[in-house]
Amino acid sequence: MSITYVKCTDCGLMQQKTGSLKEMGVLDGNNCPNCGGEIVILHNGFK
Repeated sequence: MSITYVKCTDCGLMQQKTGSLKEMGVLDGNNCPNCGGEIVILHNGFK
């Protein structure tokens, strides 16, 4: 089980995702559930 962290570039909300990114539909450019901003994937936990 891989863990991926995603972070919103606008409000800074970080989310921890498990499993494959395709299953979860999480990709760079997705919208933040908190503010609607752009989400980026944090490779190795940092970017």
